[in-house]
Amino acid sequence: MKKKIVTVFSGAFFVAITYFLYRLNQPSLALGFALGGLVGFINLLAISLTVWLGGKIGRGKGLVLISYYLRLILLAILIFFIVRKGVGEIIGFLLGFSFIKLSLLGLGLPGGGGE
Repeated sequence: MKKKIVTVFSGAFFVAITYFLYRLNQPSLALGFALGGLVGFINLLAISLTVWLGGKIGRGKGLVLISYYLRLILLAILIFFIVRKGVGEIIGFLLGFSFIKLSLLGLGLPGGGGE
């Protein structure tokens, strides 16, 4: 129960930060933050799927390594696209990408919501 509350709070906080950045006349920073959060969440799902599939087919290490390098290459291409085309601020992207990881870290720390 506590884990769900922390997860919902984390998502609401993410949306609030994005809205706050947008309202401060920083739409590029808000877009970068939102993109970073979205990519971080998709990356997390890809990691979970890779670990689950690796356990199912019995080829965990090789699949995890291939998936890791594939995600790294795709992330580099996405960051290059963001910087090159000016879609969003790279600082916002990195903050959004890190926000997901820090939220999970908060869930795993003793007393931070993990059970």
